[in-house]
Amino acid sequence: MPRSASRRHSGGWTWSKKQRRRGGRKPKIAVLLNNNARKVNACVVGKIKEQVPHADIFLTHTLEEAESALKKVARGRYDLCFTGGGDGTVCHAVTRLSELSAGRQTPPIGVLPLGTGNAIASYLESPEVLECVRRPHRAQKDTLAFPEMKIAQSRLSETKACKAAFGGFGWDSYVLDRYFRWRNVCKRFSFLRPISEGLPAYLLSGLGWAVPSLLLKRPRRDVIVRNGSQEAYQLDSEGQIVKRFAPYEIIYQGKTRLFSFGTCPFFGFRLKALPFAAAHPDMMHIRLADFSPLITVAALPKIWRGTFKHSRLWDFISSEFSVELDAKTALQMGGDIVGHSDHFEVKMSTPAQVLRFGKYEGLKLTDERQAA
Repeated sequence: MPRSASRRHSGGWTWSKKQRRRGGRKPKIAVLLNNNARKVNACVVGKIKEQVPHADIFLTHTLEEAESALKKVARGRYDLCFTGGGDGTVCHAVTRLSELSAGRQTPPIGVLPLGTGNAIASYLESPEVLECVRRPHRAQKDTLAFPEMKIAQSRLSETKACKAAFGGFGWDSYVLDRYFRWRNVCKRFSFLRPISEGLPAYLLSGLGWAVPSLLLKRPRRDVIVRNGSQEAYQLDSEGQIVKRFAPYEIIYQGKTRLFSFGTCPFFGFRLKALPFAAAHPDMMHIRLADFSPLITVAALPKIWRGTFKHSRLWDFISSEFSVELDAKTALQMGGDIVGHSDHFEVKMSTPAQVLRFGKYEGLKLTDERQAA
């Protein structure tokens, strides 16, 4: 029987409490920024310094620099940490900071909307950057865990582990591949640069390139999805539990054209691709689809809002699972292709404290729906 579905909040909090405990001093704040992110520039950094002049700002260019900054934050006794960049940067900062703290209490992390899609920032209802750093006391502490995918590159090779807010294979991987190709083409011609990134690039590469290609190739995969060590559930379109799965029982076996999972409802630009991702604090949403991409295009507004329904759309929630495919397939995590494999496993990472600036309004399991 699952617990209450709403993610656990620790209630409101204020800097005044911190200041009273620490002799009235200003809270110690760290700001981690990925200099490679599209919206991170000298102007943004300067404005952040104006708003929080006492903050320690770490501007990183490489993974090595990011690792060094995270180590300093992990042992720096900060009251609060902000991080900004793409969703991959945010996920890495949140999970790695928890790992480096080695059991010590970590500061809550505020997510600045400085990436392209800002899926995690959208889920946490983060306002614009300066509002985040200026008024963190308006937020509530919450917890957030990410899926961790372990990819078997081959039966004999070492397993690769990746963490992100969402992942999967099928249409999304196909569209992502075309998006990155489109972006590379646009960079060669100055007149195409205005449509080389962001939502216009996704729509043009997706609707104009990926969907026609999908209609011609019609890729489908035979998959077996097996539950992990905890009970899992199949949900209907309203979040009602319609079936329960024992540990290690097969959740789904058959054809699929799209396989997605995650703990964040959004895929970027507030596209609510996984409306049940916040249904339970310790489980992730698994969604499979097996219908024509044309149906997706026709129903795009409903899919964007997370209200789309179809007889060949299946939804599950689970804390861990494994997937076997009939052939090696491109796998994506957080919007990046991370490998090709015919087998992978997914589990929940350790939850981390984050700042939520607004209440998430989404489909959730309720006590009535949890009744047997």
